[in-house]
Amino acid sequence: MEQIIKERKYLNGETHLYLGRQYLLQVIKAESPSVKLYRGKMIVYTKDSDPKVVEKIIKNWYRQKANQIFDQALTDKLNLFTQYHIVKPDMVIKWMEKRWGSCTRNGKITLNTELVKAPKVCIEYVMVHELCHLVIRNHTKDFYDLQAKIFPDWQKWKEKLEKTLA
Repeated sequence: MEQIIKERKYLNGETHLYLGRQYLLQVIKAESPSVKLYRGKMIVYTKDSDPKVVEKIIKNWYRQKANQIFDQALTDKLNLFTQYHIVKPDMVIKWMEKRWGSCTRNGKITLNTELVKAPKVCIEYVMVHELCHLVIRNHTKDFYDLQAKIFPDWQKWKEKLEKTLA
């Protein structure tokens, strides 16, 4: 699945996405690094407010959140595939420049960490898309028919994903 992502800055006042919502970045001096969401703000606590340091803290936070959210989406959406007797696939989460997700021939699903910025239903759409590849490997009419059967309004969420993270 193809993607385009807008470059973000890691300075006070910049906006950052999480689960489809925009948060205003606020950097606050503190002893130990952490990220909190509060009243429309993404508050980053750090000793060093250098944008590179703030970026690293935010990216680590995104990765932690992605692990939790994607694992839950995999568990939830796998239930829609019971008739296909799919074994829960291994999942890898990493930064990818050109894709939202992929599925290998041996059934390993890789998801882009950036997806955690999209609304949950968009994450679920990508998960269903990749799980469909465990049943039908390529993008044939049968593949899209299966995807539509399992996730009927997938096109709406694909469009939303592309608009949200463009």
